[in-house]
Amino acid sequence: MQILIDHNGSDAFYTDAVNMMAQYRSLLKKPGRKVENMLQTYKLLGIAAAVMFVIMAAMTIAWGSDTLTKVLMALLAVLFVFDIAYYSALKKLRKRMMDDKRTSILTLDENGVELNKEDEQVVRIAWDNLAFVRIYGECIGFVSKDVSGLIVFVERRYEGQVIPYVRETAPGVTIIS
Repeated sequence: MQILIDHNGSDAFYTDAVNMMAQYRSLLKKPGRKVENMLQTYKLLGIAAAVMFVIMAAMTIAWGSDTLTKVLMALLAVLFVFDIAYYSALKKLRKRMMDDKRTSILTLDENGVELNKEDEQVVRIAWDNLAFVRIYGECIGFVSKDVSGLIVFVERRYEGQVIPYVRETAPGVTIIS
């Protein structure tokens, strides 16, 4: 079975794909776990760290500082930097994925799943190397067993074609929705 994908997915599709990629190892350990919105989480953590830093700075100006306050402010600054760096990396990944205008062909056959992007990039996961298929939000992810982090994504609108085919061709593959 082949599906021609000649359009870009929605912003929600790419957000869901990035969230699954960011939580790949956790999903391998516990496939049914809730997939969190990491973009939103790290954005809120960055805001919280910045607000806490400002509050501590105001307290320091008003009442003076001690060693503990200085250490906590330094830790909040470091937390903020790491948080914003990770948030930025996730946003850049989503943007790179969204900017990829290449036509793709998703192939499901008796050997496994393959995503071919105009013969420039071909990703294949054999059925016996597939940990599970995860349906989440706007995407379907074919998650590899190995720790390479390989996931093949397709929009959820193809669920009616993809899932019955997977159930018929590879009945041993776990499908989680």
